[in-house]
Amino acid sequence: MKNGADVDLSIINDEEEFKMLDVQFNSLGFTPQEKKAIWRTTAAVLHIGQLDFDDSTFDENGKPCSIKNPKTIALIAKLLGIQEPADLQAEIVNKVAMKD
Repeated sequence: MKNGADVDLSIINDEEEFKMLDVQFNSLGFTPQEKKAIWRTTAAVLHIGQLDFDDSTFDENGKPCSIKNPKTIALIAKLLGIQEPADLQAEIVNKVAMKD
């Protein structure tokens, strides 16, 4: 697999690629609202990769780890239409024990 550094960036035109993708979405019948939802979800997923966790707050008695960059969790929540970033954070950092 090639490393990103091996890509010839001079042959990539992001604007043209985006326009072509938009044409394809249109040809598949996606509405503007559906396309917006796709882009917002994609952006949220990319931002999730930027979360920085602090495991020093975690303990075995159930206290979860915390997130060091609350602005990022707030942005992700906004992109996903979640009113309270704390709700999203709780879902990400809390461990749920499942019983059979």
